[in-house]
Amino acid sequence: MREGSITGLIGPNGAGKTTLFNVISGLTQADGGEIRLGGDRLDGLSAHAIARRGLARTFQIPRPLGRMTVLENVLVYAHAQPGEVLARVFASPARVTAAEKRLRERALAILESVELASLAGERAETLSGGQKKLLELARVLMGDPRVILLDDRARHGPRHRALRSRDRDGPGTDPPGGPVRGGAARSSRARGLPRDRRVTALLEVHELSAGYGDHEILRGLSLRVDAGELVAVIGPNGAGKSTLLKALAGLVRPRGGRIALQGTDITGAGTRRIVESGLCYVPQEANVFPSLSVWENLTIGAWTASRSLHERAGAVVQLFPILAERRRARAGTLSGGERQMLAMAMALMVEPSLLLLDEPSAGLAPTLQRLVFDRVREINARGLGILLVEQNARESLGLCRRAYVLAMGRVRAEGPGDVLRDDPDIRRLYLGG
Repeated sequence: MREGSITGLIGPNGAGKTTLFNVISGLTQADGGEIRLGGDRLDGLSAHAIARRGLARTFQIPRPLGRMTVLENVLVYAHAQPGEVLARVFASPARVTAAEKRLRERALAILESVELASLAGERAETLSGGQKKLLELARVLMGDPRVILLDDRARHGPRHRALRSRDRDGPGTDPPGGPVRGGAARSSRARGLPRDRRVTALLEVHELSAGYGDHEILRGLSLRVDAGELVAVIGPNGAGKSTLLKALAGLVRPRGGRIALQGTDITGAGTRRIVESGLCYVPQEANVFPSLSVWENLTIGAWTASRSLHERAGAVVQLFPILAERRRARAGTLSGGERQMLAMAMALMVEPSLLLLDEPSAGLAPTLQRLVFDRVREINARGLGILLVEQNARESLGLCRRAYVLAMGRVRAEGPGDVLRDDPDIRRLYLGG
């Protein structure tokens, strides 16, 4: 690489892209060859020694220090902080204080550049997936690196500036240009379907409110999923999409409203009861047990299944034949696409009536994204209801029957996926024009 240049590295899953980054950054030792940064040899050095020489990296799945604030996460990444030496704190307190003030100002300036300055005092664990990616970038910038290795950063980030919310799933203003045209009035019900039309509601959410600490994320959100229906939820980072799924799955306690699954009120119920009621959630991250084999992961997912383990597993692997081939492999050795398929397979082992999918294509190569979407379509074709949150808004709108557009914790538009996809305001604000 030349100084100041941007170099792309592409290839299919399993090609070695992430392994190369691991070797360069010192997380994996090279078997041979040389790695140089300027005149310095990096191969054989520890990860922290490489970082101090000016090489930084982000990871495909960000893992911020959740209980620390956004600002504290950035400050941790500054090298050679004066307060690191206790004797210096006592010997030159004024100098240390002045240096810490400069670091704080620099950290805030970096957060401003990635549009996270308004969240500087918030715990990192409350950020949305896209905002955690931006925080990851801010942290490496704080180290003033000469080279940054970005591992699939763009796949989790917004594709258009309009998607960047200045606030976490919470207080703020509407997206640029005002609320998305339509609102709830654009629902299929409002477009003239007969009032006596009877549709079996699989999931009904009415005026749902939820949040973290003092921050309200969802503000009176209402939606429904009918039996066997595939419904997508799209919106900018911070709109509340992941919080919605967590509230439905019992991982975030609702503060108001009602959630009904097949007519049974599950508002505030524990996760176990919700799963036993027929709802299963596949999170975006940490969705398999990496130290266990593929088969062991599947058996864990079968704890509520009524059929025998082998019968159920046989039905599931028909959808994911690669899992049968790799049944003895550790889940941690699977590619990103294979792990996502295993996560969905584990959920299907529960024999749910409703599947919640949180960004199943995130971090995958385009060919694997298409494979995952094909499997989602096939699962739905077998009669299973699906509520899909997906960063690839254009693809999800083409896949679903209906969709909801979320912004600032509220439903801004609702309607058939193809209608929303062709709406000029939706295209401008959420699909990149």
